[in-house]
Amino acid sequence: GDTVLRLHPYDFDRLGVAAGAVVTATSSKGSVAVAVQPDARVGRGAASVFVLQPGATVGALIDATAAVTEIRVVKA
Repeated sequence: GDTVLRLHPYDFDRLGVAAGAVVTATSSKGSVAVAVQPDARVGRGAASVFVLQPGATVGALIDATAAVTEIRVVKA
């Protein structure tokens, strides 16, 4: 399927959106609009996404020189 940003249910609920809603994920490198889903397997305060999927190009968020890529997720 298309690219989906997965968040811990606690973090997902704080966004106040429905599963599958499009949000904006922003890092120091760029922003992308991406669908979001709750996933209890993701740690609280973290996000997970499979790369090279159809849809959003999340590679635009990644800083290959950084150990961690921090993002901010907000309603689109």
